[in-house]
Amino acid sequence: MAVSFAIWPLFIVPTISAQQLHYPAPQNMKDVLETLGFEDPWTDMNDGEKLIIHNGEIWLRDGDYFAVLDVSDTNENTMRLSLMNNLTVCAKLGVAVTGQSSSDVFSTFGTLTKDALVKPEQQMLAGNAPFHFHVLVTELLAGRTTMQCGVKR
Repeated sequence: MAVSFAIWPLFIVPTISAQQLHYPAPQNMKDVLETLGFEDPWTDMNDGEKLIIHNGEIWLRDGDYFAVLDVSDTNENTMRLSLMNNLTVCAKLGVAVTGQSSSDVFSTFGTLTKDALVKPEQQMLAGNAPFHFHVLVTELLAGRTTMQCGVKR
C-alpha cells in the first residue's frame, strides 16, 4: 500500500478548478483508475457503469462517482486494516474524479471516515463546488457493515 501512495504524485491527472462545473469524461476517470490499478472490465448499467473490485464496487454515474465497500469488522485490527484499504480505494477514486493530489484527497476522506465512524448512518460531507466528498458507514446492512465514499455534485 505504501508503494502506491509513493508513486501517485508521478501520475499526470488533469486538474479542474473550483470555477469549472463539470467532471472529466467517464472514460478519462476509468483511464486514471486503470493506471491506479483497477484493470478489470466495467459493466454498463442503466444509470451508469460499475466495476466489481475485491471488496465491493466502484460506480461512475453522471454527477455521482462512488464506491460501496465491505468493512471487515470481526475485531478491531481487521476493521482498522479494512478501513485503511477502503480509504485507499476512496482516494484513488477521488484522484480520478477531481485531479487533486492524492494526499489532499486521502486527507479529506480520512477525516470524513473518522467522523462517519463516530456517527454511523449519517453521511459526512466536505468540499467546495464542484467537488462534494462524502462518506457513509452503514452498520450491519443486510448482515454486513459497508462504507460508501465518493464525489458528487
